[in-house]
Amino acid sequence: MKSGLVALGWLATHAAACGGADAIEPPSTSPAATPSITARGFDVDGCVAKATFDIAPLDEIRFVAVDRSDFVELHAELSMIDERGLERPLGAVLADADDAVQAVLDLRTRHSNAAERSRLDARSDGPAPSQVEPPAKESRALAVHVDDLRARRIILDVSMVADEPQEIIRLFVGSDRVRSLDDFPILFPRCRASVPDAFRTSAGANGPPSHARGS
Repeated sequence: MKSGLVALGWLATHAAACGGADAIEPPSTSPAATPSITARGFDVDGCVAKATFDIAPLDEIRFVAVDRSDFVELHAELSMIDERGLERPLGAVLADADDAVQAVLDLRTRHSNAAERSRLDARSDGPAPSQVEPPAKESRALAVHVDDLRARRIILDVSMVADEPQEIIRLFVGSDRVRSLDDFPILFPRCRASVPDAFRTSAGANGPPSHARGS
């Protein structure tokens, strides 16, 4: 009789531990990995710069955005590294952010932008500024939606035209909220607050930068 009770007890314990054939696994509650924005390099020539950034992982990422407020002109477009490790152009050029994305960015930054951050940095590091503030630059961000993109990572190529010796490019990635925000200062040591007309054709809307990249 004792051995029978032991056997029943073992069966009850085993059934409770295993949950039976109809047991339902609880859903995973682990958060998605925070995406990282990594600068792969800057190529500066006078007041013009080209830069490449990597963005990964892409879990729950719905948009990529660039704050262009600190630049005279800025052009950005995406390519990707697919699941086989091959680079593929997307033909996705960043354009004016829609109201929904801009609202998400404004909530994260409290309506401040990269140009304001750059002016504050200049005041703290350099000589006293003149009493005349520079004209406001474009504050609306550039953005592109990347919903359901099956890729290992995104590559963001940016061409910029500056009018100061130091500027800041601010990048965002997010969904219904900003999940990563990074400011990248860029030095233009030979740029002295004047942009010759020739720069208008070497950056901006006339074409994306070209970079040799590997996967």
